[in-house]
Amino acid sequence: MNETLFYICGITLAVSAVVVSFLGLKVKNFPGRFFPLVVIWFVVFVGGATTFSVLHAQDLDAEKAAEFAHENEKIEEEQTSEPFEEAEEEGSEVEEEKEDAEAEAGGEPEAGGEPEAGGEPEAGGEPEGNAEAGAQVFASAGCGSCHTFAAAGSTGSVGPDLDESLAPDDDPAGIREMIVEPNAEVIEGYPEGIMPGNFGETLSEEELADLIAFIYENSPAGK
Repeated sequence: MNETLFYICGITLAVSAVVVSFLGLKVKNFPGRFFPLVVIWFVVFVGGATTFSVLHAQDLDAEKAAEFAHENEKIEEEQTSEPFEEAEEEGSEVEEEKEDAEAEAGGEPEAGGEPEAGGEPEAGGEPEGNAEAGAQVFASAGCGSCHTFAAAGSTGSVGPDLDESLAPDDDPAGIREMIVEPNAEVIEGYPEGIMPGNFGETLSEEELADLIAFIYENSPAGK
């Protein structure tokens, strides 16, 4: 509406200027006694054009601000919900498959059996995995989309900053627990349950050990 009125005032001014110029050339002593009316005419339409121009600019700013806010909401929703919903669905499927496999194999392994290669590290020990291979696991598992970690060049802001949240006294066993049981302890400033808890099933023991080694050796925990 403001844009339409702006164009009406502008066109009227242009036409008026042409008409007044024409009359001034053809009619002697123009505008004569009509001079006050001519001045008022131009003042009204100049003021109208200026006013509606400002209002139209404000309308455009408001539309752009609304569009920007809408896009931000879409991006935030995609970053904070969709990846975790998909991960939870995949985790449920993997958990069901694991339970079926254990039932077919006769349940838990017998006492005294050998642990799988790259299994759970002992508290206070050194990581058993390959940190270089762990960098690839970090990327393929999508860790960088949620976590900031300088060694991986990631700047995710959904989850804790791994360069700051890990401490020198954190050991590989503690890092493993943070990955396979991420919501056992709520980290201040981050909502409970936001990280998928199925990496213990979606990653093999070797991949998990490599990932732990990569995080440990490149964070305050291993420095």
